[in-house]
Amino acid sequence: MLFTKARYGYEADSLKVLRSEVFELAPHLDKVLTKMTDVVSASDLANG
Repeated sequence: MLFTKARYGYEADSLKVLRSEVFELAPHLDKVLTKMTDVVSASDLANG
């Protein structure tokens, strides 16, 4: 779990430390989200 009790800093039980795994995962997530949001034309879909 990357975020545990993630809240605004002024809220009770707010997250005081951000885990480093978030930064290690960021480049991978960027690539995945870029691929997922690529615009595909109808002809590309028809040609597989």
